Amino acid sequence: MQRAADGRLLVVCDACVLINFLLVGRPDLLTANKHYRFIMTEHVSAEVTDLAQAEQLQSCVVSGGLETTAVTDLEELALFAELTRVLGSGEAAAIAVAFHRDLAIATDDRRSLAEVQRRLGPGRALTTPGILLGSVRAGTLTVEEADDIKAELERQRFRMSFSSFADLT
Repeated sequence: MQRAADGRLLVVCDACVLINFLLVGRPDLLTANKHYRFIMTEHVSAEVTDLAQAEQLQSCVVSGGLETTAVTDLEELALFAELTRVLGSGEAAAIAVAFHRDLAIATDDRRSLAEVQRRLGPGRALTTPGILLGSVRAGTLTVEEADDIKAELERQRFRMSFSSFADLT
């Protein structure tokens, strides 16, 4: 898998993961991540329709913490077109970019995760809980802070299958 110039693993991010971190006001957990450098496609950016979230996202791009990329390669475009038959445009674009550029992908969408597993194999997908757990392990978040984020996301209808990040550490 490709790495950024600073050695961090390159990860193309889907809208569901971006929106989760924007919802809790913690895009810094993506933009300043010690292990991963997150990018997003223009299709994913377009899926962030809430004005406040879109402004946060734009701020992340302007600051250089998050970069955008376009689906322009012919093979990417062909895979994107194929995937849009079963997935949304953001998910399809993220998978097409991850597949053709040998990147990891961040998504919480079950259909996308299945497609990533099928096309990219195991170990290529990150999820919101996984990113939060990595932040706890890296010392960026405490377990209590991660549990607070978990509780807020659950109020927003994003469920995690465990009761506390303490159970995972």
